[in-house]
Amino acid sequence: GIVQDYDAESDALIASQHAAARRGTETALAAALSFRHLTADRVPARRVLEGEGLSRYCALFYLDAQMLDAADVAPLRAYAEAGGTVVFGPRNGYRDRRGWCHEMPFPGVLRELVGAEVVEFNAIDPQVGSTLVFEGGAECVAPGINDVLRADEDTEVLACYARHWYADEAAVTVRQVGRGRAVYVGSFLDLVGVAALLDALGLGDPLAEWIEAPQEVEIVSRDGEAGPLHVAMNFSAAPQTVRLRRAVEEAISGRSLPPGEEVLEPYGVRLYRPS
Repeated sequence: GIVQDYDAESDALIASQHAAARRGTETALAAALSFRHLTADRVPARRVLEGEGLSRYCALFYLDAQMLDAADVAPLRAYAEAGGTVVFGPRNGYRDRRGWCHEMPFPGVLRELVGAEVVEFNAIDPQVGSTLVFEGGAECVAPGINDVLRADEDTEVLACYARHWYADEAAVTVRQVGRGRAVYVGSFLDLVGVAALLDALGLGDPLAEWIEAPQEVEIVSRDGEAGPLHVAMNFSAAPQTVRLRRAVEEAISGRSLPPGEEVLEPYGVRLYRPS
């Protein structure tokens, strides 16, 4: 789920100096999840902070949790302890719902949950730029804000900055919380960075065992009384080829399809049901 926080979004309209980087990260996250056939709901912050129906989500991306009261941390911790992965973004947790700064080091009320402290932060000149590198070697731009992190002993560093005076300092951390995890991302990310983050967290394509599809083809899965149904939609003006790794039934035509390639016409739709 991608958490939407009305207070933070309203505040961002006023403090708009990093609005482009923030919107870029949101767009990259939605695209990266779609490319991996991971369906993401837009979840109101109210539902998250009330702990309402969160067990359906394997991960919550709360990248704009800048304005949190101390009491707001408890449902986030409970979600992680129950097995969920909660992901925070730069400058999160440092103000309360009134917009007043907490009198504590960044990330404020999230400090104990994420197991890391922001020891310095830097506003990035777009013409100078900044980058970070994940453990697997993927390097991406780090625009807008760079939170320089100091991880606790029980917190793992997933990525480090690659430039400026804080090169090799922690940029992304993850801490085990009960059966789940709390992640702090100290910078906005582009599509390459979001993909590397998903790789680092083990959030891969759940349909990879039975279908391979290009990025132009979105696949949305639904479960019903008749079992799972996978809706493949070609959003491009050109034919696209998908590779079926298992036999399926195409529900619109009633055809039984063996493993192999199938071409979706421009803007074509298929309803695949596992045989």
